[in-house]
Amino acid sequence: MSIHLFLRVQNQTTPIIATTKSTLKKKLQVTLSQRLVEKAEVLILDGCAILRVINWPNKGTVADFVNGFTRNVMKRVASQDTYLIFDRYFDFSIKSGTRAARAGDEGSRRHRLQLHTPLPPQTVVLLVTENKVQVIDLICQDLIQKAQDEPNEHSLVITFTESVPVVIQGGIVFRRQDLMTCHEEADVIIIQQMVKAAESGVKRINIVCADTDVFVLLLHFYAKLNLTCRLTMEGPSAERTTIDIGATASEHGQLLSQLPAAHALSGCDTVAQYFGVGKSTVIKVLKSGVELQKLGVLTEDIGDIIEEATAFMAACYGVQSLVTSNMSEVRGEIWSRRMGRKNVSKAPELKSLPPSKEAFEENVKRAHIQTAIWKSALNSDPPALDPVEFGWERDERTRCLIPVTLKPNVSVAPPEVLEMIRCGCATNTPCSTALCGCFTAHLSCTMFCGCHGEAHCRNDHTRWVDDCDNVVQGDLFED
Repeated sequence: MSIHLFLRVQNQTTPIIATTKSTLKKKLQVTLSQRLVEKAEVLILDGCAILRVINWPNKGTVADFVNGFTRNVMKRVASQDTYLIFDRYFDFSIKSGTRAARAGDEGSRRHRLQLHTPLPPQTVVLLVTENKVQVIDLICQDLIQKAQDEPNEHSLVITFTESVPVVIQGGIVFRRQDLMTCHEEADVIIIQQMVKAAESGVKRINIVCADTDVFVLLLHFYAKLNLTCRLTMEGPSAERTTIDIGATASEHGQLLSQLPAAHALSGCDTVAQYFGVGKSTVIKVLKSGVELQKLGVLTEDIGDIIEEATAFMAACYGVQSLVTSNMSEVRGEIWSRRMGRKNVSKAPELKSLPPSKEAFEENVKRAHIQTAIWKSALNSDPPALDPVEFGWERDERTRCLIPVTLKPNVSVAPPEVLEMIRCGCATNTPCSTALCGCFTAHLSCTMFCGCHGEAHCRNDHTRWVDDCDNVVQGDLFED
């Protein structure tokens, strides 16, 4: 096979859950000794993080878990103002693909949950959006009632379904209009409420959250707004480490304006990570002075954004932008380097190479909209960007957004390659497992395969022609 033909086969950057995010936090964080940690005036809790650490009764009811959560929060409210923030769950969310991937086989196990309902397994509740939303609603109702029944001088601010948070103080319930937000992600809302507290004169704020995205945004906005409050971040578990956000921002100040963009582009919940490019490499490239200023800036042209992102990711692969103008050329350069080594025993796998230009551009669009959302944290509304124009397509049946790996007019491989690739799957349900070479390469089966590329082939990428000469492709097979 021609090398040029081989390199034109797409290794599509389907968004996958980034597994190396925590490396970034570990590389940058400046920790604080527990004996130096002061009591914060304001405590901000990531509600979904707390959900994961509350005891889960094996044979209890939903009420048992809700009561445990409520006790945990009210204990904190007794000594400091507490902000409890939950994710919202909107139709056609850019995070819907990640949530579905996390749910896996549990995704079909939906329950109608009430306080007296036997408590399902933890994974069934916390990984299935419909179940999780019901539990969050029950928790918030219970907290509001408990805070009314047990008046406290400290305030409890709860952000969940409604755009305006609920506040309970001294047994009185009211709304915080100044904290109104239409954002979906708790990550973003945490930043908004932290900044409001800091600007009101609060001197010590503690964030209870383990998420790397929140860590990145805390650093970015702390430096951008020149905040001076004592801001710390710690995980929800007993073995937590306390991070001094102010000290971390001071140590890495030169990186922080570009850190959200670099984090998004190199892999987050909504953007695919790249094989062989970790967060340590990203930090090193940022420190070397490679620019990534345009991603997430609404006034920038998407062509210029892609050009700058290409240069940045090329640097992450060790290729200077002067050598290449698009990711397909970076792909070719990496291939040449690896094949030029001594004692090469086999060609690199497609997945180990940088993505092609076409696949990379769809990923950059997703990184752009995610970065724009993060940067708009202090605005009550997220940016007015249509995800369909930035790397997703709408699935009306599930009311979810599906990542676009390639535009419809882009073939997964040249026709010459499709004719040469063949698998030997010849069972009753051919090409139904990852052992199928065509499926794992994201290629259509052909007449040369064991399945002959016909209608009974279970490879979702297979294209075949029906009796009316209509080309049918993908998502053909339902049980």
